Amino acid sequence: MASLRHALAQAQHQTERQNAELEQTKMAEKATQHTLSESMEEGLEVKRIVYDVRVYDVRVYDVWERLHEEETTNRKLTSELIQVRHTNKDNACLYKEAANTLQQAQHTGARERESDRARETGMAKDLEHRKKEIVQQRAVCLTHCSELDKHIAESMRMKQEFAMLQAAAQERGVGVGLIITQRHPHIITVVEAGSATACGEIVEGDVIIGIDGTDVEEQDMKVVRGMLLGPTGSRVHLALKRGQAGTAEEEESHYEVTIIRGIKKTKPRFV
Repeated sequence: MASLRHALAQAQHQTERQNAELEQTKMAEKATQHTLSESMEEGLEVKRIVYDVRVYDVRVYDVWERLHEEETTNRKLTSELIQVRHTNKDNACLYKEAANTLQQAQHTGARERESDRARETGMAKDLEHRKKEIVQQRAVCLTHCSELDKHIAESMRMKQEFAMLQAAAQERGVGVGLIITQRHPHIITVVEAGSATACGEIVEGDVIIGIDGTDVEEQDMKVVRGMLLGPTGSRVHLALKRGQAGTAEEEESHYEVTIIRGIKKTKPRFV
């Protein structure tokens, strides 16, 4: 009888120990499931961040290509300007030589005066011709200088847009795939594979006149850019005008479109 009680006590003790181990196992499973859930959420967040960074890289690369093209054009114009300046220096030397020759001819003797007059007439014509050439060269030089100034201004504008893209990438919010100018009204450039391209209606050169019912034709570019930014998947309603303002061909065709932020037409090109 005592041995039976002892065996029963051992069985109860073993059962309690198994129950305790089972409870520990359940707690370990819950902890494992919680850790796995947190790991999956972190993985999704990392994927989203990587996708945003790659989209930003695509925009930066496109802007960099445009800057590189502008720099190449500026170098070419600078080289042409240097050549024109060298030509002007050569023409100035020829002008001085012709003036010296004319002065020497005026001091010749009376016997050679008639021949000198004919020579002076020829030299005067040649001098006049050379003066016209110098005036033409100066006009060409001024034209190249004006074109160089325009390209420099465009290059500065591109650098400012590049800096704005970098600032926009650091902010919390997603744009609609448009690049706007600083002047009023705001002329837009459509970013390839952006949200604006996905809607299929906005074209390069259109003018933004309203955002979500607010008139923005005279608003500052920073204000307009802030109104275009928003959470991914949110909607923004734009009122636009077809054609660039101030041109003779302006159609004055108004239309409205709703864009979903962060929606892409095609997969981005990673670099």
